[in-house]
Amino acid sequence: MTADDFRRTITTAFSTAQVRAAADKAIGARGINFIDTRTRAGKFLGGDKQNSTYSSKPLPLFFFGRIAGISKNGAVTVKNTRGNITPTFSKNEVAWRTARNGKRTAFLIGGYRAYRAKTGRQTEPVNLTFTGRMLNALRYLITSGAGGLTVRFDVTDAENDKAYYTNLRRTWLSFSGEEIQKLSSGLQDEIAKGLK
Repeated sequence: MTADDFRRTITTAFSTAQVRAAADKAIGARGINFIDTRTRAGKFLGGDKQNSTYSSKPLPLFFFGRIAGISKNGAVTVKNTRGNITPTFSKNEVAWRTARNGKRTAFLIGGYRAYRAKTGRQTEPVNLTFTGRMLNALRYLITSGAGGLTVRFDVTDAENDKAYYTNLRRTWLSFSGEEIQKLSSGLQDEIAKGLK
């Protein structure tokens, strides 16, 4: 093999590797879009909570923060942990219970579902976007190498743990069989496009 042959072989190898890396990144981005779109639509791939709705089981108001005030007509205002005032819950939305030690606790009768409705958020379907922070905070890192394509989170350990445990109950960080087929055929198309 001459020096020119070697140079052409190396150039072709690097060019092919660059095409494959570009194709992998395009497919990785498409896969991320599948996950994001499906999750925002409230569609999950499995888990014991995949088809459940937001809970309407009564929930203690301290779940949302501390009681900031009770009006004369019995309405309760809660201040959340960041100091923001959440909506005021009417007397009909709150039930009071007295514990054996004499302390009273207020419960939101409609539970988390009622809280979401009161704060102007959708209640159907479950889509993991109370504030959008978790889903929007997931930064993906797409790498391509000899082992193939890797799509992973570029997040803190705490963010990763939150996503992991949420995924146990409602599988969203995965691909369906149909999505895998689309990604596979898309990869072939991307490579062919890059080689032209």
